[in-house]
Formats: sequence, structure tokens, C-alpha cells
Amino acid sequence: MNGSITDFHSRISARAVAAGWMVAFSSMILWGALAGGLGLWNFDLAVLPQMGGGFWLFAAVAWIFSSFCGAYVASTIGRSTNTRDGSIHGIIVWAGSSVLAYTWSFLVVGNFWGINLAASSPSYLFAIFFGDIFALGAAYLGGRLASYSEQKARHKEREMEHRLAA
Repeated sequence: MNGSITDFHSRISARAVAAGWMVAFSSMILWGALAGGLGLWNFDLAVLPQMGGGFWLFAAVAWIFSSFCGAYVASTIGRSTNTRDGSIHGIIVWAGSSVLAYTWSFLVVGNFWGINLAASSPSYLFAIFFGDIFALGAAYLGGRLASYSEQKARHKEREMEHRLAA
């Protein structure tokens, strides 16, 4: 052994993750309103599982974009300069948002409205799966990009401090 110690400290901020969740859900509400405005659906939860592939493609893209935005915000608010920390912020936002969305979809919508989500159309189930897989990638990318932006910002701050000190 050479006596070196590998440092695995991580700076994950619960406040930043909570803010990322809020941004992800707010973005999904915004996209849902756009879907309603475009006539893709009329906000009737009873017909939601029988919607066609076009709606679910739109929903998957909205979820991917929302996950990216939430992860970017979480990583930025957490001031992650390490790309690993930024990615972890993004993945935590994705995981929490997915759990809350699935809980709402399957328990609240299914039980309250009496909808059998297990008997949903295949397009609905594929949209959930592929949308969530791509949303995970988008959340990872959003966290990484935000941490890279934070690295650049901190580098510029240090340059300015150095110039002012000289």
C-alpha cells in the first residue's frame, strides 16, 4: 500500500433536491396544460389509460424534459462543482419524482377513480417505461451539465479575485 486514501465525500443538498422535485412537477403541470391546450386530452382521468400513442409520446417527452430541468436546478442550487455530485443530484430528483408520480398514478388515480391501470393500453405502458428510462438519462445529463456550469462559474470567480488582488 502506498498510504493514499481515496476521498469519497459528497455534497448532496436536500434543499436542492426538493427544489428540483418542485421544478420537475411544475414543468409536468405546464406540459399537461399545453397538452390540454393542443387538444391532446381534456383532463378527464377516466380516459387517460385508453389514450393513443401520440399523447403518450408527448407525455414521455414532457417527462424527459421535466426531469432534465429538475436535475439541472437541483445541481445548480446545490452548487455542485463535482460532476459526480451533480449527477447524483439529478438521479435523486429523477428517483423521487418517479416514485411520487407512480404512487399518484397507480394508487390515487387507480383507486379513487376506479380505473384499472393494469388493463391499460400497451402504448401507455411502453410510454411509462421508455419515458422513464430516457428521463433517467436526461436527469443524469442535467445534473452533469449544471455541475460543469458551476465549475466554470467558480473558475471565473477565482480569476476575478486574482485580478482584484493584483
